[in-house]
Amino acid sequence: MIQDKGEKKDKIQQPMYELLPEMTYKQKQWCYAMSFNHTRTLLALAANQDIKIFQFADGFMKQIQQLRAHSYLITTLNILRSRQHLISSSEDTSIIIWSTNLLQNPKYLIKLKGHQSYINCLVVHPINENLIVSGSDDKTIKFWSNHISNQQLINHQDQKTWFCSQTINDHTSMVYGLCKIQYQSSLNIIQLFCRSLSSKLIQKIEIINQLKFQIYKLNIQLRQKF
Repeated sequence: MIQDKGEKKDKIQQPMYELLPEMTYKQKQWCYAMSFNHTRTLLALAANQDIKIFQFADGFMKQIQQLRAHSYLITTLNILRSRQHLISSSEDTSIIIWSTNLLQNPKYLIKLKGHQSYINCLVVHPINENLIVSGSDDKTIKFWSNHISNQQLINHQDQKTWFCSQTINDHTSMVYGLCKIQYQSSLNIIQLFCRSLSSKLIQKIEIINQLKFQIYKLNIQLRQKF
């Protein structure tokens, strides 16, 4: 018996979603970003310039901490997998690295300053998590590198452990989008795409030999009508 492909697709069970009242949270503050940890037990939620930390256990969510170090709206949040860190960026032009092990004592580890205007987007190296890429209203893309281990970062709470390794100034308008970095382990190449607002330009960047922190920008630019 020959089965129609359309009929076969119809029989594929679709995932079911439902609203769980016990895991519903309403807030009056602006929320531009949120991030789960990889075990889905912690949620970081932006609330204006604050970060609310929620814990999920036994089918319920509970707020366990509220972090404040930014002075303006938080724009991105990323909970890392390997380093047990939370990275936040803000309209106050700063990137802050927190330790999720220090939530009972909410003091940040490092504050990175370099952008001259709002930070709109941020992505993290998908494997080693030792490279941060940020885009800003100041028309730049910045690469932030880190050479040391997680334990060293906790013991040395200063900005020297992370540094801006390269700045790209090619855009003529604010950078407001960076796609998730794709990593080709066999070639040791990272690719990312970024987008500017007024120029409607999509730019492709390749980072080669990132472990040696040698970053090269390809002269490949793709124009697309929106």
